Amino acid sequence: MAQERIARLRDGKGKERANHLRQSMQSLMMEYGSVFRDQEGLKKGLEGIRTLEDRYQEILVSDKGKIFNYELVETIELGHMLDLSEVILSSALHRKESRGAHFRMDFPERDDQNFLRHTFVYKTAEGLEVKHKPVTITRFQPQARVY
Repeated sequence: MAQERIARLRDGKGKERANHLRQSMQSLMMEYGSVFRDQEGLKKGLEGIRTLEDRYQEILVSDKGKIFNYELVETIELGHMLDLSEVILSSALHRKESRGAHFRMDFPERDDQNFLRHTFVYKTAEGLEVKHKPVTITRFQPQARVY
């Protein structure tokens, strides 16, 4: 599977360049996926990342070499970063609270009642699936950060 993916990237005849897509992804994540977030921005960011994922399917790797192909490595890494960006924005959209370095301007308070849990995101054939798992509290009791 990995070899097929690498061959598809290396042999592709697309028109998109990895550095342009990476710069667009970085801008989207800085604008919509930074610490201060809201539902509208997270949705815009997700839409933008999904557009970039579609464009990624038309990526061009001009270096067709099989040895020390830095352009191919960057292109593979970009695919992983796009996947991770989608996960970050999706999980942030599902968490309707503020906690730690995740601050939802539309939900400024911490909500242990509904969100003291781990968030897991799975890639399925239908898209991303968000699941949760309870937190096991051991030595330290959860408490809001106050500065």
